Amino acid sequence: MVIHRVNLAAYPQVIQVQAGDTIRAITEFDYVGPSDTGTIYTALWNWTLIDLHNEIAHGTKSFSLPDSPEPGNHITGYVDITFPHGYSGGLHYGLYTKIMGVPGEPRTEYYEKIIELVEEAPPPPKADIADFRLNPTRGTYKIGDKVQFWADYKYKGKAQRGRLTISLGTGISPSFFTKYTFSPVTVYFGERMDWTSGEIPGSFTLPTNLEPGQTYSVRAKLEALEDYAQETDTDWGVFTVEAAPPPEGYSIDGTSVPAGAGYWYLEPYKDLYDRLDVVKITAFAYSGFAFDYWLINDLRRDYNPASVIVMDKDVWIECHFRSI
Repeated sequence: MVIHRVNLAAYPQVIQVQAGDTIRAITEFDYVGPSDTGTIYTALWNWTLIDLHNEIAHGTKSFSLPDSPEPGNHITGYVDITFPHGYSGGLHYGLYTKIMGVPGEPRTEYYEKIIELVEEAPPPPKADIADFRLNPTRGTYKIGDKVQFWADYKYKGKAQRGRLTISLGTGISPSFFTKYTFSPVTVYFGERMDWTSGEIPGSFTLPTNLEPGQTYSVRAKLEALEDYAQETDTDWGVFTVEAAPPPEGYSIDGTSVPAGAGYWYLEPYKDLYDRLDVVKITAFAYSGFAFDYWLINDLRRDYNPASVIVMDKDVWIECHFRSI
């Protein structure tokens, strides 16, 4: 409850109220005489052609009067009046007080234009979001690059918190397959009585789980969280992750099966081979064993020596021997 205090002992200053607020009118006066009881009567009024002091609300409060209090000991009381609904706004309203039940019924003057009624603003409409577009910057990027965006939207409704959630995915419209979703970004919507445009600038960093050479789309969802509303936008084929550079060279590694049955060597031997290098492999068996076959990247070969490899990827060799 909102209470506005007004002291009617002197001409009060203007106060602003809304319908439903409480006006606490404070009255001070001196009294000489026997002990008695009385009633404070305070009225809220406005001027009309028919009644110059048209009372629109009033309040009363009973009190006790002491027997001839010492001079300077003011008697103070107050009355609460609720400003009624249904009246026009403006500086049109006044107050006065009278003391009932005592000789002469003393009263204050009619204090005019001391209360200004401020009309209540209408409540905001149901929250809604429209015309949402993320507008990410298209192009080719590397893993770890930042992609700038500039989100546009329209909003109406109450002031409230919101969030923006961005996902990266593959697929062709209308099929979107999510590959990564970023943590939501907090946004704030101010109170808007009608559709109002807004902007959200930002960026996101390309995560490491994206595949080089793959093209990705971007889906964004903008939400108002209290008086809930949301809208989603998908931008198709926004960016391509730059293909990984070719390796500096290819390696050959492997083992003998069973271990200790023999060995093999490479001609020529290098730590790394260039693309399309030709490599000869030769196996030698220890006593009690004979060469059986090769498994080169799981492809079987039965010739030894002179099994030839043309390098276009890393190679794993298993040289198999058999007992004799």
